[in-house]
Amino acid sequence: MKSSNQKLRSYAYDLVIFYQKDNTININNIPEDDLDKLCSLIINHDKEFGNEILGSDNDNFNSDILPALINYLNNSSDKCNEKNFLDNVKSGIRSYLHHNMIFLLDQALEDFIFESKTEAA
Repeated sequence: MKSSNQKLRSYAYDLVIFYQKDNTININNIPEDDLDKLCSLIINHDKEFGNEILGSDNDNFNSDILPALINYLNNSSDKCNEKNFLDNVKSGIRSYLHHNMIFLLDQALEDFIFESKTEAA
């Protein structure tokens, strides 16, 4: 069974394999669903991020997440409110973990380039 760190690194590597172009990776070219999964693996690896993300440590909490939550709870049967809340939470999480994702993707890219050179030799 893979550890959370192994799953995290493996998924980042898979993203690099799929989305790299000319041995570069641009996080903006990776679909949000894939980034959301990467965020979930980061949080699973370090649960403290979960506390930080959904609190005042996250700049997006007060400006986006909390207002969307209040709006959703005010009328939770409204599917637009529900979608808006989920979109704001996911966006806030991606924003908060942006630098962590870039770091992981850069590490995975280095591994990819090294392995590509090793296979070519």
